[in-house]
Amino acid sequence: MIPTLTMLTIHHFRGGGPDSEVVAKHPAARFMVEVWNGGDFQSAHELIAPDIEIYVNGARVQSIHGGAALVKESIDYWRAAMPDLVMHVVHECVDPGTVSIHWHISGSLTGELPGARCDGQKVELEGAVFLKLEEDRVVAAWTLFDGLSLAQQMGTAIPVSDGKPRR
Repeated sequence: MIPTLTMLTIHHFRGGGPDSEVVAKHPAARFMVEVWNGGDFQSAHELIAPDIEIYVNGARVQSIHGGAALVKESIDYWRAAMPDLVMHVVHECVDPGTVSIHWHISGSLTGELPGARCDGQKVELEGAVFLKLEEDRVVAAWTLFDGLSLAQQMGTAIPVSDGKPRR
């Protein structure tokens, strides 16, 4: 069996990980760290456009909420599943109108997450978010992460034992 090669594996092989954390500089990046680590949404209405569009691994996040409430709903979902969740910024790039953040998240699945076994297993995940800014407000966010690695850690991935297609 060939082991799964994930973004997390590659990054740790190169010597990265949460120990290579950087201090978030841009207000939108600092906001992400504050929200993910402590649930602090105080500056959400200042930084999040009311009509923000959020995409995760190519799929648009749909909700009856918009703006800061949509961001809060999305993040609260994961913080409920992993109450000890910690996010670190690994890299941050700022260009006019764009903030790109390479992040690392770790935590224990002890809350509720549909389809996952939440019996305290540790989860580590790396990904990136690309924020589009207009007038210093986030109008769109595209988040990418290794969904297969996450599913394997949560015990929800379908194992492939011999690589042969199933009928």
